[in-house]
Amino acid sequence: MHYLTLLASLLVLISDPPRYVVRDTVDAIEVNQVVDQEGAATFRQFLFYDWDLVHQRLRVRGWRPQHSSNLPVALDTRNQQQVLVFYDGAILRVVRSTSLQRSNTRFDPERTEKSIWPVADRIDLQPLR
Repeated sequence: MHYLTLLASLLVLISDPPRYVVRDTVDAIEVNQVVDQEGAATFRQFLFYDWDLVHQRLRVRGWRPQHSSNLPVALDTRNQQQVLVFYDGAILRVVRSTSLQRSNTRFDPERTEKSIWPVADRIDLQPLR
């Protein structure tokens, strides 16, 4: 199944090659879908976490909206890593992690995290060049 995902990703990349590729590594990736009271999706997002040694917990490092044009998540079986490949504007972003989870929530986890760890104090993903 992972081969089909990788093949689909390659076909998309060949048909519309990116100008730049930015690579990141994080401790955890969350593919989150926020739903309303009826369970309908209101928006989808990717959340990126790093482990905070001082507080012994994962902290949001950054987030990006998930668009329908984003590529699927793939597993790099050689390194046992999850690889999330998606367009961040015109840039192709490749984010690796050993942990990936999918979630449906009735709240925005990134907004909740802002009250604990302000955005100004975060180390976001690599800047677009």
